[in-house]
Amino acid sequence: MYIRIFIFILISIFSNVYAADDNDFSAGYAEHEKGNNDLALAHFLKSAENGNILAQNNLGWMYLHGLGTDIDFNKSFYWYQKASVSNEPLILYMLGQAHLFGRGTTKDKAKAFQLYHRAQGKGIPEADLRVGMDYYFGIVSKQDVIKGKKLILQAAEADQPYAQCFIGMLALEENDKDLALSWFRRAEAQDYKFASKIIGALEFEEGNYLSATKKILSGASAFTSLEITVTEGE
Repeated sequence: MYIRIFIFILISIFSNVYAADDNDFSAGYAEHEKGNNDLALAHFLKSAENGNILAQNNLGWMYLHGLGTDIDFNKSFYWYQKASVSNEPLILYMLGQAHLFGRGTTKDKAKAFQLYHRAQGKGIPEADLRVGMDYYFGIVSKQDVIKGKKLILQAAEADQPYAQCFIGMLALEENDKDLALSWFRRAEAQDYKFASKIIGALEFEEGNYLSATKKILSGASAFTSLEITVTEGE
């Protein structure tokens, strides 16, 4: 999984607003730290039912990944939708993912991108990537290659590995193999296996970088298929 989301990442952003004097949230967090996710879930449920948006976000993540419970996309979607009234960009992004993949709701690409656009430019590189892809390929919005590339580069510079590979591919098309490899290696350093495959192909076919890379992509439509830009685990 390549999105850098930790279940409690929002605690550093707005815990004072949503978690102050919330004993159930504090107890849930303490149980999670001890690895007791079933007990954490029970406390977060109480906190979330009392309107704690941070707890609602955590429940969305826990039901999505089966932490302390079985995977339940319907419950995950329910809690992310409840939390989305906060307009926190991470929550909007995760709700967009639910709409994109139909997790707990029907698939709705237009709705997903509406949420990505709301989250874009607010510190979530994956949202910047999705919106960049939208503009670059004209997936939902009117195509604007320059604007799309700028946003994808922004995500790449924030260490989003898929974006780094995409920018690397663009560098290959301009015959700048050194720049391309530098981007692929940054992605590989994050254990992004797709980058490792590209680098392996380039090293195997030293004289034909672009041809070697296209061999990997053939049949997969990797950079034009929306689903390839994310993993189902996000």
